[in-house]
Amino acid sequence: MSDDRPRVLVVEDEWLIAEYVASRLRAAGYPVIGPVSSVAAA
Repeated sequence: MSDDRPRVLVVEDEWLIAEYVASRLRAAGYPVIGPVSSVAAA
C-alpha cells in the first residue's frame, strides 16, 4: 500500500529554526523532507 500523505519540504537558512520547524511538523504527524538551507539545495 502506498503512502499518499503530503510531504513537507522545509527550506530555511537558519539551522536552529529549520530543525525546530521540522521537529514540530514531525510531531504533528507530517513526513518531512529536509531541512535544506537554500532553494538551490532543494
